[in-house]
Amino acid sequence: MKHALLLLALFFAFVAGLPAHPSQSKQSNKASKSFKLPDSHTSTRKSDPPFKAHGKPKNDHFKVKHHHDHGRLHDPHSPWHVKRDLPNICSIGHRTFWFFDDTFAYSSDGTFVGAASNSFSIAASIDEPSNVTDISITNAGDVTVAIPWFSKEAKVQYLSTRYALWSFAPCIPVDDHHAAQIWGVIKFDSRTNHSTIGYSVSTYEYDEDGNSLSITREQEIDISIDSFAYGGFSSIVVNSVIYLYALDVKHGRHDIHVAQVPRSSYADKSTWQYWDNGLQEWKSTEPNGSERQEDKAVITNSLPFSSGSVFFSEYHNSYLLVFFSFWADSKFYALSAPSPLGPWNVSNSVIYHTKPGENGYNYGGQASPLFTSSDEPIGKKLVLSYTYQDTTSEWYPKTETIEFE
Repeated sequence: MKHALLLLALFFAFVAGLPAHPSQSKQSNKASKSFKLPDSHTSTRKSDPPFKAHGKPKNDHFKVKHHHDHGRLHDPHSPWHVKRDLPNICSIGHRTFWFFDDTFAYSSDGTFVGAASNSFSIAASIDEPSNVTDISITNAGDVTVAIPWFSKEAKVQYLSTRYALWSFAPCIPVDDHHAAQIWGVIKFDSRTNHSTIGYSVSTYEYDEDGNSLSITREQEIDISIDSFAYGGFSSIVVNSVIYLYALDVKHGRHDIHVAQVPRSSYADKSTWQYWDNGLQEWKSTEPNGSERQEDKAVITNSLPFSSGSVFFSEYHNSYLLVFFSFWADSKFYALSAPSPLGPWNVSNSVIYHTKPGENGYNYGGQASPLFTSSDEPIGKKLVLSYTYQDTTSEWYPKTETIEFE
């Protein structure tokens, strides 16, 4: 899945030493950066639906009437050819951001410009979802990580041990000026051998008056490898409560767990509650992620999950989970439910089959109803994002819009 591992190792020492274009905190107890943003705003849709759908599901046959391929996610005004991986969408206030994993920039003649473990851009057009304005890659050729390093992580041995921060999920919408995102902390023991050693939470603060985005990590590891990474799969806000979905990645990837927290107290872990699906009640004690907790999972599916998005669809009068399977078959599937807690219909309806390149497969699939006009019911159109893969040398994030019958 990560085609750029070797290439990134080759260039990472160079990238770690680049002077930071944005400001970066020198405080030892946290790592932070601030980026100046362009003036353009992008439309957002309401994200706080009623707790339950009213009446029966609608349009649940999931037949696609139209689709439009928007192609590679790119900045049309950038002088660089940028290769990046795993697009993750993030909406804060009237801004829609894209966060990416491994990112490489080249000049038009193929000369290497710079690389980073992750990067971010801002959506430039509601009509063309693949058009972005690069933020952590500048036209001057500065390529820097979006998510700040701690000093331990930044000290990289050339072609030896290193760290990477990769995300596989949309961000968590905390309020109109704040969001959070779960990043896997990846430790490389050699150029090719790596493992996830835990998860780090990045928090985003959008300053509308100053037109900037500040990104902060409080700790190197916030969530242990033996815990469920709530919000690391997907999340949704309903009646000012955030539902945080976690995929059990250690036991087959079939189970999804959920926690809830009032939007106003997201940062206070003591206010979190954890759903026990077997008992059909909330618990204050977090389940043990080192063991399979199938009876507590809000969803247990026959298909293993890879990545996905949970949102409310007015058009379908249902909550939807649109996802890619870990079978890497390049298909988008959908599950539906009358509430964020289910019961979830696990019939695994295929809604769209993306076209990978020859000898390749697509991965990192997510879906968003954000890029639609205000007079359309939410969910009638979806923007699908994923990493397109042809061969190990040709891969990039792209978007397609589908419209249901």
